[in-house]
Amino acid sequence: TLLGVILVAQPSFIFSSKVSSAVLISSKLRALGLSLSISSAIASAVNVLAFKQLISTSKTIKPSVITLHYCLAVFSFLLAYQLHKQFFLQNRFTFDYVVSWRFLLASTLGTIVIIPNILSQKAIKREHPAVYTLLGSADIIFALILQNIFTTKRSNLFALIGSALVIVSVVILGVSKIIVERRLQKQVELKDIQCMLHDTEEKQ
Repeated sequence: TLLGVILVAQPSFIFSSKVSSAVLISSKLRALGLSLSISSAIASAVNVLAFKQLISTSKTIKPSVITLHYCLAVFSFLLAYQLHKQFFLQNRFTFDYVVSWRFLLASTLGTIVIIPNILSQKAIKREHPAVYTLLGSADIIFALILQNIFTTKRSNLFALIGSALVIVSVVILGVSKIIVERRLQKQVELKDIQCMLHDTEEKQ
């Protein structure tokens, strides 16, 4: 999976870049972006583990309540940011900007994002965090497909190979998980049958 992600992302320190020097990012900004990416990955992993532990130890806490708290927290931060821009930076909204199709489209997409968050919480509740995190890496495949459909940029051979590796790893993981669960279920059923036979023999 890691090799597939590297081939799809194609970082410039491994692959030669064909981007012109006019749009190259400075080393300081690249270091900042890398640090933020690593921090985001760590925070996401901690979030998954904490959510799994929380719903496993407490049956009274519902995922919908956590989603509501998440939405309220995001709304509070965004409201504070907009008030800061409005009163301190003097960057005011206009009515034409609010009713523009770009703003309405962004608002609609932001609302739709709630649905994947709910589905993610359902998945974490029913699956092991490590498996969920690995399966979640398949989203890079969907991003690659959408890129080839809606943009003029086309994927090269390395990106296609990386996508295939990610898909294969996800399929292998899913199949192995199903096989292990079936084996455990058969072992439990066999133990139950043995216990029933043992109890029957003792009664006789």
